[in-house]
Amino acid sequence: MRKLFIATVAFLSVSTAIAQTNTTTVKTGKNQKQTSNRPTVEVRAERSAQHLKTDLALTEDQYTKVYNLKLKTYKGIEDIKANMQGEAKKAERKAAFVKLHGEYRSELKSTLTADQFTKWEALVKVQQDRMIKGWEQQPNSKQAD
Repeated sequence: MRKLFIATVAFLSVSTAIAQTNTTTVKTGKNQKQTSNRPTVEVRAERSAQHLKTDLALTEDQYTKVYNLKLKTYKGIEDIKANMQGEAKKAERKAAFVKLHGEYRSELKSTLTADQFTKWEALVKVQQDRMIKGWEQQPNSKQAD
């Protein structure tokens, strides 16, 4: 019995350690590389779509469309970040993000019902308020203009 317990604890420890070392390589500027524990775009899209499925009571068809839309948007964000680095391209990068967000919002609106979209807007507002509150609580933080 004791050996079984020790084997179980060892297995859980190893599996936890492996799960925590899931790193990806991210380019940061001039040929520098930095490892990141950030999940892949596919995992982020899955999690985000799953939250919306729960919060908005999406049908399977809506869920599939939302997942594909999230995946497309997250890949677009990664492309913008990778291809428009530096201070010189700041305005261009911001314009690309605004355009991508507008496309996401319009496609999401066409996928959801009117009630679901209204509820989604309320969820986004709560999330934005939570982020602003967090920024305000940070000492010596710069406020966004």
